[in-house]
Amino acid sequence: MSAFIVSKGHIDLLVQALIEAEIISDAAADEVGRTLWQENPNSIWHRYPDTFENDADYPGPMDFSKADVGGYTYTAPAPGWGPAAVLKQIHCYDYQSCEHPGWTLSQSRIWLRVFEDHLIALGVTETSPGYDSAPWGI
Repeated sequence: MSAFIVSKGHIDLLVQALIEAEIISDAAADEVGRTLWQENPNSIWHRYPDTFENDADYPGPMDFSKADVGGYTYTAPAPGWGPAAVLKQIHCYDYQSCEHPGWTLSQSRIWLRVFEDHLIALGVTETSPGYDSAPWGI
C-alpha cells in the first residue's frame, strides 16, 4: 500500500494553518478537522476496499478506526512548523486523500487549495528552505 491514513496530529496541523490564515474560524475547528480527516479514509477505502470491511489493517497510524474521524476534536499542535513544512504536509495529505472520485470537488480540497494559494502568494514553494527537510506526514 502506498497511500496511508494520516495521523490526528497531521489533521491538527492543517486545521491550525487554516485558522491562522483566517480561512476558517476557531469555532469551526472540530467540524473542519472531521471533514478533512474523513476525506483521507474515503481515499483509502476506495483504493483498498478490504480495509473498509474489517476496519483494521489500515496503512498509517496503527490505532486508527472509523470511529476516530467522528470523534475528532481539534488540539493545537506543538509550535515550530514553518510555512514550507506546512506546505509539505498539505502535499502529503493531498497525496493520501486524492484517490476517491469525490476528492476533486470536496470542501477539504478547496480549503487546502485556498491555503496553498495563500502560501504561494507569500513566496512559499517546494523550493523554500525547510520544505525538503520536513517529514512526509506527522
